[in-house]
Amino acid sequence: MKNSKQTKQKVVDSKIVKKNVVAKDGIASLTNKLANSRSALNNTVVTSTRLLPQQLQEVNKTGLFLRILALKTDGVIKNGWVFKDEDKSEDFYNKHKVEIQKAVRSMFGYGRGILVIISENESLSTPLSELSLNNYRVKAFTGDMVTATTNNFDVSNVRYLKPETYIVREAVIHHSRVIDFTYVDPPELLSAEYQYGGISEAEQIYPQLLSDGIIERAAPTMLDKSSTVVYSIKDFRDSIKHGKEDKMLKYLSMSENLRSIYGATVIDSEDTVSTITQNLSNLNETNEISLQRMALVSAIPKSIFLGEGSSGWGMSAAIEKNVWNETLEGYQEKYVIPKITQFMAIFGLSAPEIKPDQNITALEKVKFQREVLNNVPLMRAAGLDTNKYLSDNGFTVDENAKIEPKLDKNEEKPVK
Repeated sequence: MKNSKQTKQKVVDSKIVKKNVVAKDGIASLTNKLANSRSALNNTVVTSTRLLPQQLQEVNKTGLFLRILALKTDGVIKNGWVFKDEDKSEDFYNKHKVEIQKAVRSMFGYGRGILVIISENESLSTPLSELSLNNYRVKAFTGDMVTATTNNFDVSNVRYLKPETYIVREAVIHHSRVIDFTYVDPPELLSAEYQYGGISEAEQIYPQLLSDGIIERAAPTMLDKSSTVVYSIKDFRDSIKHGKEDKMLKYLSMSENLRSIYGATVIDSEDTVSTITQNLSNLNETNEISLQRMALVSAIPKSIFLGEGSSGWGMSAAIEKNVWNETLEGYQEKYVIPKITQFMAIFGLSAPEIKPDQNITALEKVKFQREVLNNVPLMRAAGLDTNKYLSDNGFTVDENAKIEPKLDKNEEKPVK
């Protein structure tokens, strides 16, 4: 009989262990199931943040997200690149710069922005031809207006999972007429859900946008609650017991309405009112953490995100500038320049190249040019092509190998 009880107890203990060993780190409390049930590892799961077009439209109207869009779009487009055949290609680019900027902005905001080449007297559903380029115009459309379809599921096809047609307001557009700016690629199995486009910036930072909204709404409420008014009312407990709380609540409501902004109130002479002041700590820290998190997920340095600017030549300021410039170059190389190259190639023009001195101040530009010139003797001693090195870094070399920096069109020539 004793052995039977011991056997049953072992079975029970075994069940307890199996039931409680659920923590992902391999640690479980055998005596307290509450520790396991409240574990963050056990109660936290990754949830979907897929945003509908209507939600993306609302997010794209918020002030905070508009700030992020402005920083990224302007940073990518402004002084972003140069062209080999400067006059022809640059004039063509400047002619369509506004529409290109709209497409890039939509790429960040909606995950996709498209440029459509519209030819006179030709249907948008027909492929683009050389004759189509004789009389044309270019129009940008935001990603929330675009529906894309494809039947290319052959992995050997060059247009695998790329749209065959685009639909904008019931107009069917052939893919050869479209320059498709797309942002971060979704998982391949989810491509159809994203219309074979990209994942927007809004969707990537949506949890942080919600957190910032909570803090923004909570701050005034917390300040309002920093001083609490307490009413001491005679026979309050008895009124609750006898179901007379409605009249009591009416009395309190009228008293609160009579209390002016100067703090005066009117109550019964047998009642008293006292004020409790509460110390609400960590408000600034909470807001600071929210800003840091927003800067982190949006890949924008905090000083640039807040518009504070970096003063002086300190190491911290230089690091933030370098990080931001490298981030912008990454966006250009991966998402923007390939599409502009595709657009320019249609018209037989040269591809853009990133400026080596982009997004730097005049003083930084002088310092950069000085460093380039200092490197020339070392490269010449090593037998390297110094002319190409100088040309790649914004200098021109004449027949006598005299070196001078290139001047922008709007800059005056130096006085001799």
